Amino acid sequence: GAGNLTGEPRHFALEPAIPGFIHFFDPYLYQEKLKFESEEEASEYYVRQLRDQVIYEGGDRVAAIVCETITGSNGVIIPPKGYLKGVRKICDEFGIMMICDEVMAGWYRTGKMFAYMNFDVVPDIITFAKGVNSGYIPLGGCIVKNEIAAFFDDNYLSCGLTYSGHPLACAAGVACQEFYINNDIEGHVQKVGKRLGTILEALKEKHPSVGDVRYIGLFSAVELVKDKKLEGIRDIRDESSKGEVRVVIDLKKDVNPQVMLNRLYKHTELESNFSIIMIALVDGRPRLLNLKEILEEYIKHQKEVLTRRTKFDLAKAEARAHILEGYIIALDNIDAIIKTIREAYDDAKEQLMRKFGLSERQAQAILDMQLKRLQGLERDKIEAEYADLKKKIAYYKSL
Repeated sequence: GAGNLTGEPRHFALEPAIPGFIHFFDPYLYQEKLKFESEEEASEYYVRQLRDQVIYEGGDRVAAIVCETITGSNGVIIPPKGYLKGVRKICDEFGIMMICDEVMAGWYRTGKMFAYMNFDVVPDIITFAKGVNSGYIPLGGCIVKNEIAAFFDDNYLSCGLTYSGHPLACAAGVACQEFYINNDIEGHVQKVGKRLGTILEALKEKHPSVGDVRYIGLFSAVELVKDKKLEGIRDIRDESSKGEVRVVIDLKKDVNPQVMLNRLYKHTELESNFSIIMIALVDGRPRLLNLKEILEEYIKHQKEVLTRRTKFDLAKAEARAHILEGYIIALDNIDAIIKTIREAYDDAKEQLMRKFGLSERQAQAILDMQLKRLQGLERDKIEAEYADLKKKIAYYKSL
């Protein structure tokens, strides 16, 4: 079960998995290809992706969403602001249990008793181990909400382990908890964690192989990379205005601007090189074109596409306007129209055309409507739609 649940590569060895385990991506902003303006924007994107996956799998078929509050052995991936709140919201919306795995992050490692307490969210179930007794003897457990615990007051929970509730393990757990509280381990971790953060940031600043550092309390990771290609940039500002694109890059002291420019050309999309096959079909025949000729042919093609599309839209709008004109005539003569339809035998269309000057399409459109709908036609809506179509028709003709 736990082996199938993990997102670590180790679960590959356990495939095929137990049916019902579905994995999803959590936010890993350092390696994310999409660029977000803020952590909140990233959270909104990832929460939306997760919600879509829940709907795809069937919201009423998902029992629980299980996640490490902070992804541990995969790199101490700290969730961005608002992400866990978004997961909680999804769980509440679909009636799903939110389970936070605190085996690595729990018991003050992040500066709080449990890591979820850093994110203003409350899960339904918490799993824990390790730090509960500093690993002196194996001990793990679950913490559940009162309403979940109350269910098992009257319902038998058919599971257990050989050493469940082992007195020695529990005694070590109690002793450790007393020590944590009596010695303010929470405050100590928060204090020392700030110092650790300063050291890690300095390491990231000076070492070319340190791509990113992540830390919360004393739970931390250093992500190594082959090289940091664009070292030396202090800040980037977008000073673009209407009609002008202007990006200002502030360099650190002693950085050669020309060297940095060359690196930008090489490692970013500031300059792109690509090959183009300059053979194109012109009037149904293949031709090798130069840049000017291919641009001229492209513009010519786009004009043809625009012309065809405009003619199609114009014909569609005119056809609809023609029908609406028939409806307006019908509204002006509603009683006579209905009487004609009721009294006609099999020539209602011809009579409508003769008596009211309707075209064949207008008469047919009126006949295609049930009399009840015909009586319920709303003049304001029809006239508003007709006026809007007339503007579109004028626009299409102007093109």
